[in-house]
Formats: sequence, C-alpha cells, structure tokens
Amino acid sequence: MAINTDQITTDITLEIDEDIILIADFKKAMDSFISLVKEITKTVMPEHHSDVWTVKVYEGSAGLGVSGDYRNYRPDQIDVIRNALFDSLNEISAGVRPSLMSDKAIGHSVKIAKCFNELHPVTRLWNKKESAFELDSTFAGKAAKLIEPAYEEFGTIDGFLQEVKSHGADKCVIYDVLNDRAITCEVSKSILA
Repeated sequence: MAINTDQITTDITLEIDEDIILIADFKKAMDSFISLVKEITKTVMPEHHSDVWTVKVYEGSAGLGVSGDYRNYRPDQIDVIRNALFDSLNEISAGVRPSLMSDKAIGHSVKIAKCFNELHPVTRLWNKKESAFELDSTFAGKAAKLIEPAYEEFGTIDGFLQEVKSHGADKCVIYDVLNDRAITCEVSKSILA
C-alpha cells in the first residue's frame, strides 16, 4: 500500500510500498535511511550535531520520516540539508559524483536501494510531500559505481580502522585521514593479528 502523500508531515520520508516486510529488511532500510540523513547533515552542517532529528512512523504503509528539530535547526537550515540530499541523489542518477555527499552517504543510499529490489520494487524518498525520488536497481548501480575503487594497489595507507571482517575473506575498512573515504583492504591471515 503506497503512502498517502496528503499525510506526509516530515521533511524527508522513506517509503517502502509493501504491506509485509521482513524485520531484517526493515531494520536494514531504517538504519541506512537514518545514517544517510545523519551523514548528509554532517557534510552540509558540520557545526551542528547530526543526531538532532525527530522520527515519525507512518500508519498504513512502511513509511518512516524524519524532521529537523526546530529547537536546534532553523527552518532554512533544514531546507539546505534536505535540498542537498535530493540534489545529490539527482546528481547520482545522472552519473555525477555529488560534492555534498560523502562516500558513506552514497553507500547508505545504495543499501536502501538494494534492500528491496527483488521483493519490493518501489522504494522512495519523499522531499516533504512535494516530490519523490525512486531508489531502484538502476540508481543503486550508478551510485555503487561512483564509490567503487578506482584502482587496486599493494601498499600502505594512513587512516582510522573502523571495521574488520573475517567472514568469507579477511578484510578491514580504513577511513582515509585526508577525505574520510572508506578504503577496503584485504589482509592476509599471517598479518591480521
């Protein structure tokens, strides 16, 4: 069941047009959506705390919306963040690397788009109730291409270790100190310790 656009009261709303959703899929979409909003906020308004958003769950569909907390943001600041998000999504759709969206934010948009490709073909982000941006497999492919490694190289990097995975392959993700870009590194078992 699609969200009733007349009932949208939030600044940015995630709509998943499906009546029944697995908990794991909904959690993944919700986490990616909240992380996307927080990440774009950090980029556009670095002097503000990115957690200062209120959340609303819409009745009758899988709709999750966020609004800026007006005790911490002025309405014009919310508009700047919201417009930066939707302008960046349109740039990605055109195959252009958005300047106001970090690799993390692009990655979150890819995760949202990939959550429901097969079972739930309609996943949208609503810009208030003015317009919707559809996150589909075409978008996911274009966005993923923008953050894929430009090249592979053996060597060293300087950054902050965020995550180590040993399921399937031994990998770690290091965030570059210069531009906070996520760099995935494959590590041999002998040096993993």
